[in-house]
This record gives sequence, structure tokens and C-alpha cells, in this order.
Amino acid sequence: MVTLKQAILDPKNSFGTPQELLAAPNFSLDEKIIILRLWAYDAERLEVAEEENMTGTDDDMLKNIIDCLSTLEKQKIMF
Repeated sequence: MVTLKQAILDPKNSFGTPQELLAAPNFSLDEKIIILRLWAYDAERLEVAEEENMTGTDDDMLKNIIDCLSTLEKQKIMF
């Protein structure tokens, strides 16, 4: 089981997909939002590196992360 510290330090390697994070029962809604925000930040940095002809990331992953983040933020508003 992934710990909060592991997830915060390396969300990409802690979960295969953002949906795996959403399904993780050991994290609160707020913790999942934090982890997804950090994951999105990392993915955005990798996109910038790709634009500069360095190692990059999958564009679909960033969209997937943002979609999951949006879903959680909507849930938070409802509660």
C-alpha cells in the first residue's frame, strides 16, 4: 500500500493512472486533490522539457490528471 509521503513525493510511480489514485481507499478527498495537483505540476514541467527537446511526457496523461482533479474538486464543493 502506498503511503501519503510516497504519493506526494512521486505520484507517477506510486499509481499507474490517476484513476488508481481515485480508487485508493486510504486517502481522503483533500489528500487525493493535493496528490493530483502535484502530479499535474510534474506533468506540466515534463511538457515544457519536451518543448525544449528534452525528455517529455504523454499529453493524454496530463489531460487525464486534470480531468480527475476536476472530478474531485466538484465532489468537494458538493460536500
